[in-house]
Formats: sequence, C-alpha cells, structure tokens
Amino acid sequence: MLKNNMTTWCAMQGSCWTLCYYDIRRFGAEVIKVERPGSGDNTRAWGPPFVGEESAYFLSVNRNKKSIAVNFKDPEGTKLVTELAKICDVLVENYLPGKLNEMGLGFEELSKVAPQLIYCSVTGYGQTGPESHKPGYDSIASAVSGMMHITGPEDGDPVRPGVAMTDLATGLYTQGAVMAALLQRQKTGRGLHIDCSLLSSQVACLTHIAANYLNAGIEARRWGTAHGSIVPYQVHTGDNWRVVETVRRHRCPLWPYQQHSAGVRQPSGPAVRFSSFESSNPMPPPVIGQHTVQVLREILGYSDDVINQLLAARIVTQNKVH
Repeated sequence: MLKNNMTTWCAMQGSCWTLCYYDIRRFGAEVIKVERPGSGDNTRAWGPPFVGEESAYFLSVNRNKKSIAVNFKDPEGTKLVTELAKICDVLVENYLPGKLNEMGLGFEELSKVAPQLIYCSVTGYGQTGPESHKPGYDSIASAVSGMMHITGPEDGDPVRPGVAMTDLATGLYTQGAVMAALLQRQKTGRGLHIDCSLLSSQVACLTHIAANYLNAGIEARRWGTAHGSIVPYQVHTGDNWRVVETVRRHRCPLWPYQQHSAGVRQPSGPAVRFSSFESSNPMPPPVIGQHTVQVLREILGYSDDVINQLLAARIVTQNKVH
C-alpha cells in the first residue's frame, strides 16, 4: 500500500466508463489519472455547457483525481507507466483489446513486473468474441442489449435514457469487481485481470425483463411510466405530471469545492454514507498534467534532474499554471 492508502491508477483513452471512480478517494484511495499530453481526456471537450475552460460533463465525473500527462507511446513513457504499475494496486484501462499489449502495457507484461496489480479492462464487447475489436458506446450497447426497446412511451419509439445508464452501470460493476479482487488478493497475494464490458453490464441490468423472456417466453415491450407487473405505477394523473411520494435535496447534499478556473462549484454529493467517517476536503477535477511533477517526485521518487529531462523531451508535461 502506498502511503497507507490504496492507489488506483486510471489510464483512460477518453471515456466516462470509470465514472464510479470519481469518489473512490473517499475510501482511502489515491487516484492517478493518466492522460495524453495536450488534449487529455476526451470528455474535457464534451460540451456545451462549459465552466471556464472545462466541460461541465468532465467536471461532474473527475473530482478527487490527480492528472499526470504522459506520452506512453514513447519507450520512456512506457517505462514510466510501468514504474507506476509496480507501486499501484489497481490499473483501469479502456483501450481496445490488444492495443496496450502492443505498447508493452498489457496484463501479461505488467503482471510479470507487478504481480500484485489488479488490472481492469473496460471495453464495449469484452476481451474475446467476434465484436471485441470494435469500440463501444453507451447508446449502441443500450440498443443492442434491448434497453432502448423497453424504454419510451407505450405506443411510441424506443428512447435512449436521459443519462448514460450503460456507462454508469459498467462503472459500478467495475467498482464492485475491483473491490472483490482486492479481497481475493488478500488471500492469494497476487493480482488478476478483470474483464468488464458495456454490453455485458447492460444485459445484466435487464434483470427481471430478461428473466420474463427466458423463463416465461414473454417478450418485453415499452410501458412508458407504467409497469408490467405492478399497479398503480404510472406518473401521469389528470392534467398534470405527478409522483405521489414527496422526495426532499436532504439525502443528496451538494459537495462544494474550489474549482481552479471557475470559482467554487457544487457537484452532487456522494451516494452513500458511512457511520465512522465523513468525507472532507474534496478535490476539484484536475487540469491536464496538474500533478505530473508531484507524482514523479513524491510517488516515484524521481530527482529534479530526471523530471526536467522528461519534461524537456516532452515525454511528460506539467500544467504551467498548477
């Protein structure tokens, strides 16, 4: 354990598939987000709306992370990432299967030098199979799995959910799998490879809808806000849209932090609470390369001379403001 904390390293090609990790620091983790120099995570540009120079989308799912900008297509960048893997507990990546293997950063390669590493791959269709080579997107997995077929007005067209439910579900399944892997490592002393995919996660979320067809031969259909088994359930009554139960902002507190480029921001608060500790000092989402020098110096123990050489060669970059 690094500094008595679990360290989760997220190497992301630019996606929100690891959404659940934005609050994992609350559990004692130190999250290092590895980004490409220059543009960084693709979600930084997912707007409008933008808050300062950052998209609101990016800000909503990247708090409590550190950002290090590394060109790991360069052999020296690959070496740096390998050094990080040696002292980290978890690596989460969302490249197409085989891409990181070509760079020497696949599970087989890293497990030889970092046998403790829990290596989690998040893809569209999994590591094997005829579709594994294809990139995955929330809307496509939602359609292929059948989720869109059961969502929408009873006599209308299929509808994509208002938020990226497939991405969110995959992130939550990923978090649970990583926690289970950490418990398994306590018994065996070795890490393992976790294979998570958008399609598998969304199919799993069909729950009783899938069971209705598999066990009773009942094909699913759209119910609008109604329910196929429970009544009354729908929202629409009379001339207004109403839900009978009154819900109070009390269980969903805001969690203010100081945002570098846009003042104080208030994202939605954590979904769970603990009886023995409270969240404190939440960190804002990082700018690209905000913590590059800090991670190299304090975590990897690199000297200033080595860091300056890496910066000069553009193998890593450091945000000039932070």
